[in-house]
Amino acid sequence: MKLYQSIVLLAALAITGSSICTEPTESRQQLPYNFYRDYLGYFLIPNTALMNEQKRDLPAITGTSQQTTSPEDKTADLTIHAPDNAEVLGLFLTILSQQKKEMPENLLEKRVTEKLNLLVGPEGDLSGSILSTIPTITTFGEITAAKNLIAPRRSLEELKSLQARLSFLVDNPDVLEKLESALRKIKKGEAMFALFFKPQHKATTELLNSLYFPDVPGFAELNKSTTAISVLFYYLTLSNLYNLIPLHTTGSIFYNGKNALYAPSWKEKLTEFVKLPYTVTKDVVISEIIRHSPALYRYSKESNGSLDHITTNPQRRTISMGDLELLMRHNLAQDLGNPLISKYGPNINNSFNQNPGIMPKLSAYGITAMEDFVVVARAAAFYMAERDYANIFKNFQTKLVGMAHIVEGLEELNNLIKSSDAPELEEVGTEINTLLEHQYGNDDLGRLIRALKTDTFKSVSYFSNKPRILTTNALMCKKLDFVGALCQAGEIDDIVAIARLIKDHEGKPSPFSLATFIDEELPLLKITDGWNLLLIKENPICNSIHLGLGGNANAHFAGPHGSGKSTTMKSFAVAAIMAQSHGAGPFKEMLIAPITDFFVYLDERENIRKNLSTFMAEQATLDATCTTIKNLTPGSRSLTIMDEGIKGTVEKSAEKRVYKALKGIASIPHSMVIAATHLFEPTKLEADTGRFANYYVKVNDLPNNTFERTYKLERGLEEVMWWFKDDEKRERFINWLMPENNADTEIVAENIPAVAVAA
Repeated sequence: MKLYQSIVLLAALAITGSSICTEPTESRQQLPYNFYRDYLGYFLIPNTALMNEQKRDLPAITGTSQQTTSPEDKTADLTIHAPDNAEVLGLFLTILSQQKKEMPENLLEKRVTEKLNLLVGPEGDLSGSILSTIPTITTFGEITAAKNLIAPRRSLEELKSLQARLSFLVDNPDVLEKLESALRKIKKGEAMFALFFKPQHKATTELLNSLYFPDVPGFAELNKSTTAISVLFYYLTLSNLYNLIPLHTTGSIFYNGKNALYAPSWKEKLTEFVKLPYTVTKDVVISEIIRHSPALYRYSKESNGSLDHITTNPQRRTISMGDLELLMRHNLAQDLGNPLISKYGPNINNSFNQNPGIMPKLSAYGITAMEDFVVVARAAAFYMAERDYANIFKNFQTKLVGMAHIVEGLEELNNLIKSSDAPELEEVGTEINTLLEHQYGNDDLGRLIRALKTDTFKSVSYFSNKPRILTTNALMCKKLDFVGALCQAGEIDDIVAIARLIKDHEGKPSPFSLATFIDEELPLLKITDGWNLLLIKENPICNSIHLGLGGNANAHFAGPHGSGKSTTMKSFAVAAIMAQSHGAGPFKEMLIAPITDFFVYLDERENIRKNLSTFMAEQATLDATCTTIKNLTPGSRSLTIMDEGIKGTVEKSAEKRVYKALKGIASIPHSMVIAATHLFEPTKLEADTGRFANYYVKVNDLPNNTFERTYKLERGLEEVMWWFKDDEKRERFINWLMPENNADTEIVAENIPAVAVAA
């Protein structure tokens, strides 16, 4: 420990009279599989960032809330480098992976999430995903929206409670706008909050901690004491200011102070002490001028041949550069002692031989230059220390201003929930309220919240209350206590985003509406005017389908490759998932009995590692999917989308195998299937089972051997029979699909490889 810290520490202990104790550090043990890191992180952050985040645990929380990643002695960097969205997301997922160990129920398998583009688009990033269409504001809102998308709700009670919140916000647009405003304030502070968790290099950490007591047991708690930290701060400030005092100022203070002390009367004593600052300042200025003068000041001489008679004026206490040269020329410099310390010199009244040459002058100039160098070095030390202190305070205050935005946003959310008279919203605001209630207590978290609400953290200013900045930064050791409240703010954000979608789509050709959930033993999915979220246009193509309870339990989409069957089929599956994850979706109406199991079979490929050809992989996955559906427990309600069951063998064999598989599934009462094939045999399932309905996606035949996709789903087979019966037209369509003939081919979802997986 440095000497000055020891001295100030003892003073602070005496002032505060507090007993110091530290809590033992609780070790964290990572679970082998973690939902936030290994599932959400897999999709939401780049692989390189993910690997970096997975390798580290949250550093121990210190009294100054700074961490170190490595002992590398790099140059300290106090500049605030605000992390980008991906880095903030990675840091928050890392925090959640260590704070929240639970696994969400009803979790979709990773490949289902990928193939339905729930969290990532076709290019492997957020753009082009269903998540990107949900306009959340905060990062925690994005995480919550992602978590809900891949874990559809099953409970009718939970779904109806969610819809009650959505209905309230849609019916009260003023509350919706105020909630969005509060969430934007939280978003404004998220990057700064993340910086409190971002490790620093060792050199940066040491510099940031230089204004604090040592972070060791018995001392760290003093960093949270305003009194103790003020004593330390002002001591360091005065110590640094001492560097600006010229070398002989102390002597002037003692000399003039002694004169004032020994003044004959109290009136004169008081007068001299009042004048002391002026007197000292005047002496310092005059002394600096005299010190650089080449003329004699304290000494005088009379020459007589080779002898100089030197006399001293004791009333003059400063030695000029000319005086130094005179003393050096007569070998009297040794009588001065150290000229950098003593400015008084000997009282001389004698004659001495001269020392000719230029060396005495150079020596005098050299001594003065050395004194000036010391003055400049001390001034430079003052400047660098002040610069570092200013940067430290700017670093701390910038991050704390961000935290103040978060507290302000959380308070606005809390007040809106309490004043809106909506019990449904209060259920998602409990942790926010619990956090803010601490401000009325005297624990560290309460002191932190109260401090963040002061004017000190309205904006960054050099003239802010610096001890408060230091104390508040030390209190950020309670930063993890904000995570629960921010997660709840994320839940509110997710609800607000869906309410905003409903509101923004009112009266538009692309409806976004609440689903209607019913309690039925058998599965039911009835969608009216559903549209594809990923193909948002001014006038989107809307399609309808009715499966189960009053309609056929299963649907077969027949027709050519590239007509839009897969795109339409996947849009229905996404609509059902959106309804159960968020209570609403891209449709005019939906009637649904909550689905308990989602299955996706999409374009299996060969697996060389398992020695499986394309056909073998397709057949194995098809068999596994059918077996899983048949083994569902009573009370289950499943939805399966199956695209081109088998393509890795001749068409006749593929037809028989797909027909057999679909017919077997059709007999299962608690299963719904939407299957898309280009084969004729499965079209017979409607007549053979009575539980399948045939559909097709209409394609218009235009002049000049061109076609037009309509993406419009139609009931029946009549207009698509050309695919099975008209060889010439089928060949023209296949030729039109070639990339050189059709610029739109790449957007057809059926061309995107996918995998069949049980949810």
